[in-house]
Amino acid sequence: MLSMNADPQSFPDEVVKRCLMIYTNTSLPTHKSSLADELHRSVEDIRSRLTIDLYRRYLSDIMDKLDDEPLHKDVLKLSSETLFDQIEEFADVPPPD
Repeated sequence: MLSMNADPQSFPDEVVKRCLMIYTNTSLPTHKSSLADELHRSVEDIRSRLTIDLYRRYLSDIMDKLDDEPLHKDVLKLSSETLFDQIEEFADVPPPD
């Protein structure tokens, strides 16, 4: 999930197709332009590093699990468990139950 300010065209199509985009209207104080510049640089850095790697990994893991059990009883639970496992693998702290 991404939270962004205004410009829906600022992310690659591959990212937009696989994310819930939340558009917000906020403004920065004009008297603190250095903070605005720093924030803009930070956002640009984050935007440039966004990839669809998590989606690809998720899809691969789900397909493997569906190969084992094609008619899974609870697909939402399967999806949640898959994401949980991926977050747990790479997070610094364990995710909440």
